[in-house]
Amino acid sequence: MGRSNRKQAEQNRQRIVEQADAAVRGGGVAAVSIAEIMAAVGMTQGGFYNHFESKDALIAEACSSGFARSVQNWKAKAMSARHPVAGALKRLISYYFAKKPVEQGCPMVALGQDPIAAHWGRANLASSDMMSLETARTVWQARVDPRRRTKSIGMYTHVRDRRGIFYDQPIILNERQAGAAIEGVIRQSSADDVAQLAVDTHGFTDYAMGLARILGFDLCPRLSHLRDRRLHVPQHHTVPAELIAVTDRDVRMNLIESIWDELVRVAASVQTGQCTAVQALSRFGSAARGQPVYDGGTHIGRLFRTIYLIDYFTNSAFRAELQHVLNRGEAVHTVQRAIHIGKIPLELTRHNDSLAAVSSALALLSNAVMAWNTIHMQRAVDQIEATSRETVQADDLRHIAPTHLESINLRGTFDFPIERYAHHLLPSVADRKREFKRT
Repeated sequence: MGRSNRKQAEQNRQRIVEQADAAVRGGGVAAVSIAEIMAAVGMTQGGFYNHFESKDALIAEACSSGFARSVQNWKAKAMSARHPVAGALKRLISYYFAKKPVEQGCPMVALGQDPIAAHWGRANLASSDMMSLETARTVWQARVDPRRRTKSIGMYTHVRDRRGIFYDQPIILNERQAGAAIEGVIRQSSADDVAQLAVDTHGFTDYAMGLARILGFDLCPRLSHLRDRRLHVPQHHTVPAELIAVTDRDVRMNLIESIWDELVRVAASVQTGQCTAVQALSRFGSAARGQPVYDGGTHIGRLFRTIYLIDYFTNSAFRAELQHVLNRGEAVHTVQRAIHIGKIPLELTRHNDSLAAVSSALALLSNAVMAWNTIHMQRAVDQIEATSRETVQADDLRHIAPTHLESINLRGTFDFPIERYAHHLLPSVADRKREFKRT
């Protein structure tokens, strides 16, 4: 093959890879169609096998190319002098949480878009909870984990019902988590909005429920105390005889009306980043009792909690859905604990940025594991359906999840075929090697 023909073949191969990369980012591995890709680059479907042995080989190279492009984007952001946040680590964290177009996103997110994932939830439901990671006893942010009785730092994660972790942040143990729960929803960079967020008792306060509703989503707590399961209605409201024993007529509508503008200003400050939800709820915590804004926000939160409880106790499907997504979050924590080894080193606890990097790295690796599982689960389902010529039941698919670790080697020796991806990982070395072969 002449030099010009080899160059043209390399260009054609690169066009195919770029088109496949775009397909993966846009719709996941299932969106990769050889016929559509070859038509998009103006080539025949038969010519595909002149460049790749199989569709799997193309997907592997497309993902490799996508990750290489993501690395370049990260490097550019880290070295950019125009970025408003000082410090390379802060710039990376800011870029990680920023909304990005599909072509600039990480292909890891797209790997969770296989059809099988649609059976795991409705995409706009999520859960959030904290797991603890042990650290040195001298770390000032560390608190004693009541379960393990070790000094630990909390890692608070938001898990979508079908896509894995979409937001993470380090927090201090044994403190209210409602602010962190709200913060993750409004700062997340996913293209889909969260309509409902399931949390446990620590992720809920009445004020937080009112603030969350103003910000556009519902906080759905799993309430462990009977006192939190009482219904609250406006004063002088008519209550059915069957509910009088569990209902309090203590909501002051005139108080809500009087502080409504101020409450909206608090929500706007949180939404625009003038303050975080954690800061807002710390300012309007129980210590602010007696202040009109706190009392009015608490009263509106009681109303929303009452509406939520009515749905929770009368709609069994809704109740099961919340329990399912909370269990999914616990299963993701199991994956994170399997990946993380030992304690968080002392040197990584001295700055909030380094702690955030630990949390984000753990979330990224956990998502990588779940993405890998999802891809192979989809392949298994496709093979079963092709062999049996029967469709796998949706209810069966709903009860499996990409959080099992039996088929993943987390501690052994890994062998990476670097030579297959040398032109992406080490382009200068690959170019010199090609020049040497030509001469």
